[in-house]
Amino acid sequence: QNAIPLDSQWVLSCAISPSGGLVASAGLNNNCTVYKVSRENRVQQNIISIFKGHTGYVSSIDFLDESQILTASGDMTCALWDIPKAKRVREYADHLGDVLSLSLPPNTSNSNIFASCGSDGYLYIWDTRTQSNVQSFFVSDSDVSTVKFFHDENAVLTGSDDGTINMFDLRSDCSLAHYSLSAGLESQKRVNTTTQRLYTASTMEYGNSTPKSPTVSAISSSYLDNQGVVSIDFSKSGRLMYACYTDLGCIVWDTLNAEVVGKLECHTNRVSGVRSSPDGLAVCTGSWDATMKVWTPSYS
Repeated sequence: QNAIPLDSQWVLSCAISPSGGLVASAGLNNNCTVYKVSRENRVQQNIISIFKGHTGYVSSIDFLDESQILTASGDMTCALWDIPKAKRVREYADHLGDVLSLSLPPNTSNSNIFASCGSDGYLYIWDTRTQSNVQSFFVSDSDVSTVKFFHDENAVLTGSDDGTINMFDLRSDCSLAHYSLSAGLESQKRVNTTTQRLYTASTMEYGNSTPKSPTVSAISSSYLDNQGVVSIDFSKSGRLMYACYTDLGCIVWDTLNAEVVGKLECHTNRVSGVRSSPDGLAVCTGSWDATMKVWTPSYS
């Protein structure tokens, strides 16, 4: 366990390299800072590089490998940086609004591909070796706030401020599925009695809030307006999708049937992020209540 004092307290995104030897943070100071993780010192600030080049906040970052990192910014660009050489390699500037999120394929077979989305309502697929996008999808008239590659790397999902989630297939170049809370209400009511068994009580907790048993609550239609999607992830099999909404917490979807099948209820404030473990044995949610919860699904 390590604690890394950050060079800026206004952090919007962080990432860890594939080997775990490097971590990075970025945010409202327009910079991306890369730190080396020491195996010996628990408290450290070994700064490798500070990338200064964006003229707007840095909204999202991720490592391509141990020597390259990608950034997305409110200056309407994404950038590829060389960590050992401490310089920007390439800029990607097709967006016409703030770039709000980026995503890399989960495996290394498509190491040159990444996806980005932004306030212009577009999803772009990029090849890191070229400055222009290789594929584009119009998603929504509202901000597209989060993007995530599906496990097979042939599909990308986006979450928008209008509360919708869309799945796009890269091979057929079209939309595959649409997930809307209003449409999922009826299906959620039908399966509400069975989904109580989808999740057991959280086995681990990070923070100080009092844990409560996770239950599946009925979602009132009066709360569906302006429920933006802020984070997406999937179970190991891809059958379940975990989606965090601004005021509804983390909703569990059946990706195949586009039905709401559950809700992770325990936090006392907005759930800002969700991640599933690679082995599918746990799901972690982070919240504005200053806690993280680890859930154990009954199946994945």
